[in-house]
Amino acid sequence: MAQTFSTVAKAPRIEDYATANKFDHALSGRHYETFIRDGRVFQQRYQEEDARKVRAFEQEITHVIGSGRRARSYLNLSDSGELTQLPLSWYTQENQWGMSPGYDQPKHYDFSRVIDRGCLACHNAYPLGSSGKDSFAVRSVYEPPLPQGIDCQRCHGPGSLHVELAGKHAPAPSIQAAIVNPAKLSSGLQMDVCMQCHLETTSSQLPHALRRFGRGDFSFRPGEKLADHVIHFDHAPESGKQDKFEINSSGYRLRQSQCFLRSEGKLTCTTCHDPHGAEDSVRARRESCVQCHAPHKEAGRQDCAACHMPRRRAEDAVHVVMTDHKIQRITPARDQMAPLPETVEPYRGNLVSYLPSLPASADSDLYLGLALSADGADVRKGLSLLERGIATKGAQAPEEAIAGLARVLMSIGRTREAVQAYAQVVIKQPGLASLRADYAKALESGGQVALARREYERALLDSPDLPAAHLGLGRLSKDAAAAMEHFRKATRGAAVRAEALQNLGNVQASERQFAEARALLEQALAIDPDFADAENNLGRVLAAEGSLAEALQHVRRAVSLDGSYTEARYNLARLLHAAGDRRSAISEYGKVLERRADMAEAHLSLGVALAEEGQIPPAIHEFRETLRLRPGHPEAIRNLQLAQEIESTPAKSVKPRPR
Repeated sequence: MAQTFSTVAKAPRIEDYATANKFDHALSGRHYETFIRDGRVFQQRYQEEDARKVRAFEQEITHVIGSGRRARSYLNLSDSGELTQLPLSWYTQENQWGMSPGYDQPKHYDFSRVIDRGCLACHNAYPLGSSGKDSFAVRSVYEPPLPQGIDCQRCHGPGSLHVELAGKHAPAPSIQAAIVNPAKLSSGLQMDVCMQCHLETTSSQLPHALRRFGRGDFSFRPGEKLADHVIHFDHAPESGKQDKFEINSSGYRLRQSQCFLRSEGKLTCTTCHDPHGAEDSVRARRESCVQCHAPHKEAGRQDCAACHMPRRRAEDAVHVVMTDHKIQRITPARDQMAPLPETVEPYRGNLVSYLPSLPASADSDLYLGLALSADGADVRKGLSLLERGIATKGAQAPEEAIAGLARVLMSIGRTREAVQAYAQVVIKQPGLASLRADYAKALESGGQVALARREYERALLDSPDLPAAHLGLGRLSKDAAAAMEHFRKATRGAAVRAEALQNLGNVQASERQFAEARALLEQALAIDPDFADAENNLGRVLAAEGSLAEALQHVRRAVSLDGSYTEARYNLARLLHAAGDRRSAISEYGKVLERRADMAEAHLSLGVALAEEGQIPPAIHEFRETLRLRPGHPEAIRNLQLAQEIESTPAKSVKPRPR
């Protein structure tokens, strides 16, 4: 277990960084490479156009996660204390690089997945100084040096008093009493020590568990009930997903076994596994089994696990094969190690509490409501339960539930009610800077700009580096210099870095600093190659510099990334028009108006293009539509008059004024 997390420098070298170190991901059209440069390890992503690398981005690997026995993934710890996962993992069983679990999709996290405390809580020892920093709505940032793997305290509880007493040569009973010995716990509490990390009903977005209200991510202590720390949820029985097998399903699958269910607590994880790291032998496993079962006499049938706990391919980490901990008398006849495609399909349906089973109560409504709405399993039902539970609890309703209600309301467009819910939370917990920034964004979305600005500023008083607050203040700032300063600070947050760079580039462009704007927009695209807004705005900057052909390439790509992006399609039409390709421009203007029939500028531009093509009657129609939408529009009036003059005197050469 001590090998679950370390710096890359201390991790045993198992990967190929030199020869078979490239991976082409066809689904996303991206290419990856992992390499060593000047003694440091990097992952790079790029795309190819005309045999050239474009939109290249790289990050240093600072930490590894996983022992590497089956697989290993890679992290970057930034200067701001954020941990992000990198897109490639090393799969030891296949001896090759591949996309990290959950990444083998056309659209994936790439370099932007922030590692929250929930991830770190099971892959590493609790960070030093984490007390009070692991609670609800506190941003996940970490101060180096981070611990180097699971330590003794994860199974034995806090050890400082134990060490202190031992150093003072206190009586042995006092020393022993100062530390938890899991072997002396009840079998249920022993299992809870293991299941704090090894019980996961699913890795898919469900969620599989929610912390109890008021509990921190790093607050579980051996000897307490796991159910007092977290509540686990599972797919409803009617979903047909009870046979799922995933990379962290050992506890979940073991608990389905008749051997476990009938053992009356005698079968635990340590029946077969030595938590201190000794390899499990066939003989040791067999000795555990024959305590209850008659052994097979035939030669070659001595390994009980090989038949009754066969190895199986994980559905969520499809490059990994591992032991299925559901002990079965007769295992399925299908090939359980056959290759599988990675599927990431959002679950829509009911959820049930798994451990513990929740009795009907207001608290149960809140927990199940949060679970149903968190990842969209059943938002309508989740919202109903949250509203009922909060109404029942009244002033005693926990902040986590009210904040969850606010997020759901925002997601379904009920902004005014979301603002009211957020306001309740920030009154109760004024120091939660991240939540206050969410409140400010809700105010901003509702058009309450002055209040939003005030709340963003208050968030920065408690958390001066909070990227979301800087991003919001940058959007709301009327002063270009102030906006740029906030956007620069926002770039320290991985989740908003590309957006902040794009916004910074837009401000530079508005100041006619085109070279600087172009560089910033290119950086945004290097971070997120599918960022349609950045492609569109880069096209606008290039057009302003007079590079029409290059501008067309970028705006065309923006439209290809998002076919519903009306502004980009309008810009494409105007660039085609400016380049002299009026027929294509007319077609694109028409597509814009199919989506935005009320866009006066598109009607005007289409009218000009039609008139230039000699199609006067339809041009007149477009000019009249412009004036219907924008009465008194001077350019539309002039062009309508010119078009009507052309229509009445066809021999006369009069052209509408081009836009």
